[in-house]
Amino acid sequence: MGRPLQVTGSSVSTVFTTNEGASSEAALLAKKGFRCVCERCVSNPIEDAPLGGWRCTRQADGACKGCVPAGGTRCTDCGAEHALAVVAREAAEERWAAVVEAWSAVLVGGNYSGSLQEAAWDLLPSLDTFLDESAPSLCETHALRHRVKVLRSFAIACLPDAPIEVLVESLEDCLTDMRRHLAPSQPYLLFFQYRLAGALARQAAASRAAAA
Repeated sequence: MGRPLQVTGSSVSTVFTTNEGASSEAALLAKKGFRCVCERCVSNPIEDAPLGGWRCTRQADGACKGCVPAGGTRCTDCGAEHALAVVAREAAEERWAAVVEAWSAVLVGGNYSGSLQEAAWDLLPSLDTFLDESAPSLCETHALRHRVKVLRSFAIACLPDAPIEVLVESLEDCLTDMRRHLAPSQPYLLFFQYRLAGALARQAAASRAAAA
C-alpha cells in the first residue's frame, strides 16, 4: 500500500496520466481522491487534445490533419468548425464507451462463458471493426481508440496460434500512441515495452528455429 498523503506539502511521485482517460483534475478527483495542480493537468496542453479529440472535418479531402478537442467546436490547426455539434459527438462517444466497457469486462474482467481463448477469438472481429469505423472520426490517439488497441493486443496474446508478428504489430501500435503523450518512465508505457520485448524475443527464437 502507498503511504497516505498529507493535506499539504506532500509530493506525488507516481505518474497518473495515461492514454485511457483524461488526466484532468476532475478525473483524478473522482478516481484517486485528490486534485492535481501540476503544470500538465492545470494547463491542459494542446498536444493532449487528440486524447479526446475528433479529426478535423476537412481531413477527408486531405486539407487538414488537425483535431477538434473534446468540448470544442473548431479545429486547433485550421479553425474549421466541425460538422457535428458537441452534444452529438459526446453522445456518440458515450455509446462507443459503453460498448468498449463491455468488451473490457470480457477480456479484463473475466465476464465470459467458456474459455478466455474463445472469448478473445469472438471479440477480435468487433475490435477490428471499431478501429476501422472510428478511424475517419476520432483522432488516432483518442482514448477510446487506444483502449480498443490495448484490448486487441490482449486478445491476440490469448490466442496461442496467432502469428507472433501480429502480436508484435499490435503492441507497437499501442506504444506509438503512448509515446506521443506519456513520459518515458510512465509505468503503463514501461509495461507495454516489457510485453513488446517478450514478443520480439519469441519472434527472434521462431526465426532461428525456422532457419535451423
